[in-house]
Amino acid sequence: FILETIINWCLISNPSPHVKLCLKKINSVLVEIVKRDWRSTWSSSSSAVPSGRPDRETAYPSMTSRILILDCGSQFTQLIARRVREAHVYCEIHPAGKSLQWVKDWQPTGIILSGGPASVYDQGSPQIDPGLFQLGIPILGICYGMQAACHSLGAEVKRADHREFGRTEMTVLPGEDPLFKGVRPSSVVWMSHGDQVMPGAD
Repeated sequence: FILETIINWCLISNPSPHVKLCLKKINSVLVEIVKRDWRSTWSSSSSAVPSGRPDRETAYPSMTSRILILDCGSQFTQLIARRVREAHVYCEIHPAGKSLQWVKDWQPTGIILSGGPASVYDQGSPQIDPGLFQLGIPILGICYGMQAACHSLGAEVKRADHREFGRTEMTVLPGEDPLFKGVRPSSVVWMSHGDQVMPGAD
C-alpha cells in the first residue's frame, strides 16, 4: 500500500510519459510479487491447517505450559499475550468473569490477571474468585488485577491521595523474588490507577 501511494504520487508530480511507463511497470511487478507470495503462503499454511493459522502443536511443540489471561478490561491485554507467546508459551485471553469450574476445566499452569480501568469498589467491576488461589498454580496480578486479587483475599484497597497517571519511576526492593530477576533496580514505567493496596497485605 505504501509503495503504491508513492508511485501514485510520483505519477501526479511528474507526468512525463517515460516516468509514467517506468512507474507503471514497477507497480505491476510489485503487484505480481505480492500475489505470488500470498498464494504461496496461503497454500503452504492451509495445507496444514484449514484456517491458515498454526495449530497448537506446531506453534507450541512442548505444550507443557498453558497460561490463562483473565482480562479485566486492560488496553494492554493483547500485548501481555504477545509477550507470553514470544516466550513460546501457549496462552489464551478470556473474560475475568469466568467461573472457577471453567478455569479448572481449562487446566492452566499459570494465570495472569490483567489491569483495567475500574476500581474494585465500582459496581459491576471484575471480581476475582478467591478459589483461584487454591489451585496451587502461580498467579500474576497486574495493576487492577493485583488490586482485585488482594481485595478478594481480604486485603484493604483504598483510594490513593493522588491518582498516578503517566510516566512514573518504579523501584524494585531488594530481595530474592525470581519474578524480578534481570529487572533493573529502577525502571521507568507507565501508571494509570487511583487505588492502592495498603501495607501489611500478604
